[in-house]
Amino acid sequence: MGGFVVCIGGGLLQEKIIKEIKEMGFKAIVFDKDPECIGSKIADIFFPISTRDYEQIISKLKEENLIDKVVTSITVGTDMSYTVAKINEIVAPFLVSPETALKTTNKYLMRKSLKNGGVSVPEFYLCSNLNESLEAFRILKSKGKVAVIKPVDNMGARGVKKIESESELQEFFSQSVSYSYEGKVLIEEFIDGDEISVDALVYNGQIIITGVADRIIEYPPYFVETGHIMPTNLSSDVLDNALEEFRKAIKVVGIFNGAAKGDIKISSSGVPYIGEIASRLSGGFMSTHTFPYSTGVNLMRNVLLIHLGKEPEIGKYEYKFTCIERAIIPYKGIVKGIYGVDEALKCKGVKDVIIKVKYGDEVKEPKNNLDKAGNVIAIGNTREEAIRNVNEAIRKIKIVTSSENLYTISESDILKLSKERFNGACYVCKECNGEACRGKMPGIGGVGNGQTFVENVKSLKMYKLLPRYIHSVDDVDISIDFLGMKLDMPVVVSPVTGTKTNLGGTVDELEYVRWVVKGAMYSGTLAMVGDSATPDKYKFGIRAILENFGNGIGIYKPREDNSEIIKRIREAEEVGAIAVGMDIDGVSILTMKLKNQNVKPKDLDNLKSIVNSTKLPFIVKGVMTPQDAILAYKAGAKVIMVSNHGGRVNDSLPSTISVLPEIVKTLRGKNVLIGIDGGFRSGADVVKALCLGANFVGIGRPVTIYAFGGGVDGVKFYLDKIKNEIKESMKILGAKSIKDLKPTLIFNTSKGC
Repeated sequence: MGGFVVCIGGGLLQEKIIKEIKEMGFKAIVFDKDPECIGSKIADIFFPISTRDYEQIISKLKEENLIDKVVTSITVGTDMSYTVAKINEIVAPFLVSPETALKTTNKYLMRKSLKNGGVSVPEFYLCSNLNESLEAFRILKSKGKVAVIKPVDNMGARGVKKIESESELQEFFSQSVSYSYEGKVLIEEFIDGDEISVDALVYNGQIIITGVADRIIEYPPYFVETGHIMPTNLSSDVLDNALEEFRKAIKVVGIFNGAAKGDIKISSSGVPYIGEIASRLSGGFMSTHTFPYSTGVNLMRNVLLIHLGKEPEIGKYEYKFTCIERAIIPYKGIVKGIYGVDEALKCKGVKDVIIKVKYGDEVKEPKNNLDKAGNVIAIGNTREEAIRNVNEAIRKIKIVTSSENLYTISESDILKLSKERFNGACYVCKECNGEACRGKMPGIGGVGNGQTFVENVKSLKMYKLLPRYIHSVDDVDISIDFLGMKLDMPVVVSPVTGTKTNLGGTVDELEYVRWVVKGAMYSGTLAMVGDSATPDKYKFGIRAILENFGNGIGIYKPREDNSEIIKRIREAEEVGAIAVGMDIDGVSILTMKLKNQNVKPKDLDNLKSIVNSTKLPFIVKGVMTPQDAILAYKAGAKVIMVSNHGGRVNDSLPSTISVLPEIVKTLRGKNVLIGIDGGFRSGADVVKALCLGANFVGIGRPVTIYAFGGGVDGVKFYLDKIKNEIKESMKILGAKSIKDLKPTLIFNTSKGC
């Protein structure tokens, strides 16, 4: 072969195609406005010219007497298909035309073309100013639809946001339109449902699907892709319908030779909607990394063959591995350190670790696909294995940030907003002790007269710390090993569910679970996510665990049908959960009865069969007696959690702290972790339980309060506060680590020393 191939873009996502150009015997001419990009270092010829400025690019090629030597132009992972098409109009006119390229980069022309061609697209309106946008928003709202605003001609989810109100649209409009080169936006219908990305090669009109991946989209109301999994997990019939719509879209926009990339939303009713179609291969490492890793197919070579007018070699292929790409997004702040990259690269199945930030950079809460600190790509023989491999690698990586003097959050503001959002379901009392919400069920209170909830808090107050001031302990270590995972503190978040039934109904269940799981992760610990009287509500917890690298624990109700419990366990396994468990006291929960959800106590054999159904560590939550503790241990539980469900199963139960010592005594010497929840409101309370032999403490209601008032930031604020209180309490006791905490360091005022 020979000659020159122009590559539009010289960034990380174009590195593979540039190398393939050279591997196939051509010289690579790379255009990118960044003179320090990767492409500038590996290209044969590099020009620091904007990829959007096709006129200057063509002029430069002519000026350098290169245009007659160029055999084709190409891009991967950029939105510069029009620039590519204008060059190919001169050197390779059989490829995508400028007209088609424009249809696949301008979202209005794309939507209009697809709609006229009978392809399913969201309802849409082109708007040049705020007034037009408001009118379009009102039309969608009058039809009971939610609106999304997006620039008409940009990529990477920049300037894209779900809009709930006119005031929100007024605030965001200028930001969205600033991302548009034409100064226009689309107001379109939001389609809720699963989303997939699809790549295809097109040769002489023949469409070859070259990869389908499930997209992981987070950070609402923005649409940030935080990863994808290939192959998709969609059922074959749903997938077939989606791909048929995609093939139709390819033909409608006029891609006859080249590549196509599509984002497809599957509505709750199963209807596929084309969210986007581009006349290029995808970015986000899908075409360059995950598809080749999954199949062994060199997609860069195949797309280049088509650009050279040759038949691709791809033929039939099969997925040999599941491949997953995940974004690394640390807590917002200034980067103070980056650790664990080498360790992550050594993890099973890991193919790439890409770090995009450096010391001193500011990490922001993401609003588009560019706001990421890095990426990890890993493979596995199964979907579950791939997810666990990538999660393990990401846990090794620590990007330490400091938000001091950069982001401030007021506790009073958190609590004020929390009270508003609870809408009377919780009074956000100065002391969360169960008095004001006695009997508030459904709701956040204790059942009956609320006495058990009240007793949990009262009993903890009976214990006092016995200070020791003559010692050398200044710095304490409060980290613990939890089922093979290091936690920064001996506290996890206990499960709370039912934002509609119990928590006022102003916060979406998925949004709440996301706040809690991510906030706990950012604070260096884990959240438990619960089951619910609404049968499918557990799926929100499953989704949050997937999004947050497996950093969550699914706790499920003792449903009468064991297969329903095991189904939930399987789903938790598939998304990489740290552990699973069952709150055995769920047999007495009022809301389960109100919604006709059949629950049943489990005898030893029954419990053992459920525990043995999974390889994950199993937690039995709701233990209140030494007898149940022993039976749970015999059933194979790795964690036994002392709990009376926060006083929500019966108002005549003892407090959890009062039964803890006997349970600890019964389980002494056995390979099992002991947890406890119920009434813990401070770091000192946590230390009391640890002194009495608990390995960790669960906290529920207070975390919910701070989540409602501050989202992820509120959860992290509260847990960091507890973390600091634990450290200060341990300093008072002269305890350097958790193992130094003993019963002799506390005083029970009801019994004496």
